[in-house]
Amino acid sequence: FYTKNGGFFAEMQNNDLPHLFLNLLGLQTWFSREFTVNQPTWYLSTLMLCYLLFYGIAASCRKRDMRLLFSLPAFVGITILTSGLQFALFNSYIARGLCSFFLGVLLQMLLEIEHIQNRTFCLASLGILAFSVIFCRLLPFELAGDLLLFLPFFVYPAFVTLCIKSNLLDRLCSCAFIRYLGNISFGIYLWDIPIYAGLGLLFDWCG
Repeated sequence: FYTKNGGFFAEMQNNDLPHLFLNLLGLQTWFSREFTVNQPTWYLSTLMLCYLLFYGIAASCRKRDMRLLFSLPAFVGITILTSGLQFALFNSYIARGLCSFFLGVLLQMLLEIEHIQNRTFCLASLGILAFSVIFCRLLPFELAGDLLLFLPFFVYPAFVTLCIKSNLLDRLCSCAFIRYLGNISFGIYLWDIPIYAGLGLLFDWCG
């Protein structure tokens, strides 16, 4: 079903017992970058590792040291992405998770600082987003190879901060429809590849 489409889906042809075993245990990105048909679950595997690191750090250090120690996994992720490492526990999928997860942790710690006003957060976020748009317009080719770093370090944190600290966006994101989309978003993500593959077969059959 998947191999019929070739191209992007060709990376999901590893339907043997070792890959199935790793996938069922949620360890596929720990030891391999070759996936079976439910490739989107790579993020669950990476997220498991991030939570193990998070609780390990939180349980073993004092609160005042947490910012520094939570920065280390993000730094490791940056190093992996920029160096191109592709080994067990040191590959691009693990690196993406380390960057996004621990940057999110650091962002939450920043947002909890009480003496910084919401207006300051909003203005800083708008400034970062405006800079990002201008940078993408002026230097699209230079940015093309660094999206995995540019987006989680600048665009996503600024947008999340704006949604949390802006009263208008907070009310908008709190409406029932947006919450419903948030609840089903990961399920949609897990189904997108089977849907694409099915549409590919349908289009081939229709000519």
